[in-house]
Amino acid sequence: MKEENEMKKAFLERFWTSKKIQESIWDEIRELRSAVMLPGINMDGMPHGTGSSDLSSYAIQLDRLEKKLNREIGRQIRIRNQIWKAIEGLPTEAEKMVLKFRYINRYSWEEAAVKSCYTYRHTLRIHGEGLKHLVVPDWFREKWEKNKRCHSMSH
Repeated sequence: MKEENEMKKAFLERFWTSKKIQESIWDEIRELRSAVMLPGINMDGMPHGTGSSDLSSYAIQLDRLEKKLNREIGRQIRIRNQIWKAIEGLPTEAEKMVLKFRYINRYSWEEAAVKSCYTYRHTLRIHGEGLKHLVVPDWFREKWEKNKRCHSMSH
C-alpha cells in the first residue's frame, strides 16, 4: 500500500512539474522569437552581420522549433488534464479539495488544513483516503513500474 501511495503521489506531483516544463518551453519560444526579431544580436552580446538569407533561415528554424515545442506543450496540458480528471473522480468533495490544495495549489499541510477548515490530522486522513480512491492512468503506472525495475537493477 505504501508503494502504491508513493506512485500516486508521484503522479499528482507531475501537475507542478508539468506546469514548470510548460513555462520553460514558453521561455524558450520567447527567446527564439527575440533572436529572430534581433538577428544581429547574438546571446553572446556581440553584434553580428545580418542578411536576408539569415532571416529566412532563422524563420525556418524558429517555425520548426515552435512546432516541436507546441507539441510538447500540448502533451504537458494533457498530463495536467489527466491529473484534474483523476482528482475529480474522487468520491467526496473533501478528498477532491485536500488533493487539489496539496498538489495543484502546492499548499503545505498546515495551509491545506486551514483552507479546508479541518484539523491538521483530519486533513492527513482525508489525504490518505483520497490516495486510496485515486485512479492513476495505466500509462503512468507502467512508467512507474518500469522505472522501479530499472532502479532495482542498478542497485
